[in-house]
Amino acid sequence: MNNRQRFWYLDELVTQSLSAVASHATLRRYLANPETKQTLFVWTNVSAFLGHVGIISKVLYPARQSSRDRATEIKETLDLPELPNLAERAGRDNIEHIDERIDNWAAKDIGSLISMVFDDRAGYEYICTPDKAVRRALIESELIYISENQHGERVETSLQPLLAEIEIVRDKASTGIQADPPYHVILAAALHGHAR
Repeated sequence: MNNRQRFWYLDELVTQSLSAVASHATLRRYLANPETKQTLFVWTNVSAFLGHVGIISKVLYPARQSSRDRATEIKETLDLPELPNLAERAGRDNIEHIDERIDNWAAKDIGSLISMVFDDRAGYEYICTPDKAVRRALIESELIYISENQHGERVETSLQPLLAEIEIVRDKASTGIQADPPYHVILAAALHGHAR
């Protein structure tokens, strides 16, 4: 791939990593506020965070064999270390395929479907007994998101290690873009001076 093509991938990595970091920061603010801790604002930011993480993962760890050479080249260009949390997709898949999870719960006519933030694991274990389905749960003390896979098994996704890996990608991709940019940047403000 040439420098221009590489730029497209690096630019997307920067965009998605900045968006993920912003979603994570907003999530932390909502969790810190008792008035918003148990609201949809928490879940929209968990979903946004994991959605941005998913795009980064797809660029660096694609499912298609035909895209793996490009991913290897990008990782080598950026001199990225192993990023095992970004490579793992189970928790993010559960958000992307929530319709299938709802199909499962509807087919079983689940009576108890949990969607809750827990202060700690003890509270989670007390409420989320094996007979209950977990739509989404967050253990705040560990910052772990819990969902169910297509088989109804619970999947834990630790958000802090993901954030740490995203910050590595953000920093390395930003440096990579600045090192040899193939484009000249034209700011939108320049359009205001355009004469018709």
